[in-house]
Amino acid sequence: MISYEPFWNTLKSKNVTTYALIVKHGISSATIDRIKKGKGISTMKIDDFCRILDCAVEDIILYVPDESLPPLRFGAVFLLRALGSWGSNNGGVPALFI
Repeated sequence: MISYEPFWNTLKSKNVTTYALIVKHGISSATIDRIKKGKGISTMKIDDFCRILDCAVEDIILYVPDESLPPLRFGAVFLLRALGSWGSNNGGVPALFI
């Protein structure tokens, strides 16, 4: 999962408030709210924060492994099995690939 703890630490160390981000730099209050709630933000917003705060990406976000989640599996066969059937309405071609 992504943690925004570095963002809050960077704001504090740079003496920048969320109010200043909104009023002076045009960051939306919705973006600040998403960060407060631990929701995702775009890489464009991360870039904006790095530019505004003159910092690196790792000063905004941190990846924290979540051991409670099952490992991800990739590949078409896995996806098709996860979706259920191969599909019969499309000549055997799964809808995922049409």
